[in-house]
Amino acid sequence: MCVGDCMETEASVSSSRARQCGTVLCGLCAAIVSMVSGALDQQTVRAGGLPAGVTRVALFSPGDNGYPTFRMEALAVSQAGTLLAFTEGRKGGSGVNGDVDLLLRRSTDGGQTWGPIQIAVDNGTDTVCYPTPLVDRSTGKIWLAMCMYRSPANQGTIAQGLPPDTCHTWITCSDDDGVSWQPPVEITQQVKPPGTTWFAPGAGVGVQLSSGRLVFPAYHFDAGPEDKSRTHRSSLFYSDDHGVTWRAGGIVNRYAPETEVDASVPVEERIKVGRGWFIPGRTDEAQVVELADGRLMMNMRSYHCSYRRALSFSDDGGLTWSPVTLDPTLFEPICSGSLTRLTSRRLGQQKNRLVFANPNGRRRSGHSFVREKLTVRLSYDEGKTWPVERVLDPGPAGNLNATGLPDGRIAVLYEGGSRQIFRETIYFATCTVSWLTAGQDHGEPLGRAGQRDSN
Repeated sequence: MCVGDCMETEASVSSSRARQCGTVLCGLCAAIVSMVSGALDQQTVRAGGLPAGVTRVALFSPGDNGYPTFRMEALAVSQAGTLLAFTEGRKGGSGVNGDVDLLLRRSTDGGQTWGPIQIAVDNGTDTVCYPTPLVDRSTGKIWLAMCMYRSPANQGTIAQGLPPDTCHTWITCSDDDGVSWQPPVEITQQVKPPGTTWFAPGAGVGVQLSSGRLVFPAYHFDAGPEDKSRTHRSSLFYSDDHGVTWRAGGIVNRYAPETEVDASVPVEERIKVGRGWFIPGRTDEAQVVELADGRLMMNMRSYHCSYRRALSFSDDGGLTWSPVTLDPTLFEPICSGSLTRLTSRRLGQQKNRLVFANPNGRRRSGHSFVREKLTVRLSYDEGKTWPVERVLDPGPAGNLNATGLPDGRIAVLYEGGSRQIFRETIYFATCTVSWLTAGQDHGEPLGRAGQRDSN
């Protein structure tokens, strides 16, 4: 069964467009996707009756500190082991425009208790968005990249090149474990690719490579009045001097034959379906991990009509990228996902483990799928296969970020709720490797935060 056929079976993708695009994937075999028994049911989660090995707590709820909406989360662990949960506090509603602040809560006991909401960055009545942290293990400094622009600009006006503003990339850092933050510094000229409109870091976190290089994933829209399909491209920016200077990295702009745009489908038709979102062969919000062989793997939100995550690889530290391919196992509801390293043999641990998390619901909603069924997956072969998966929250679940905790648990910060994700709650949930694998793998501690692997 090819990926296109698999989607027809799993999600009733009946549009002729999806069938046309799916047929080009016959060379890719679909992996068997099966849930580990004992997945949580929604009623149990909402009632708080969680099984051993699973925890869940609300960190940001509508109305907290006067913010009606929280979105775009990021979760980092400092070198001291402090958990840092970032999100956007949107005062004007669910849109990323107007008065938006970057907020933070800290935990020094592994997520058992949390400090109050603090403002990491305030751009006045204008917008600051896409909080993307990165921990430098060499210095202990915590970097935070972000996007800023003036009101009433929003992603739509910026993508079209309209006034009053475009995206500006800024960065700040903390030397005291996230208690306070230095005034942000603009680095737009150094990192934003030429010929682009919208450009933002993340969504998620940056990573430090074994070479010491600091890497922030990013994405942008190509500029130009003829680019009616709003071409999205993933990329990165990096520093080789611990944040003194920053440079633009490589852009993912090549596509393997099975992922390229189907030329038989006119641009106008692609725009009509999904209001310009349904763009085969294009990518944006991404996460990066360093593999055991030294290559980088970028896992990207994809708009391909096979509804599968996009992958690209770099063997030069992110300066150039391989043609995009699709992971036949990782379902793509058209939402940000999270990829992180849990353990590494390179650091003396018993196994290589990668974690991937994203919404895995299969109910259609127009051009995409309902964002629900937060699913955590585990790979033992550097992302080649994902033999373990389990639903951590069966209810609404949107953008998210996952990371490993020093005691070996997996933590996920995500948009959730009981009705719909955009105006509800940001949750912090954890699970043990033993729960995830139904007792087949008991995991292992990650050690001191400073000894954690590059991702």
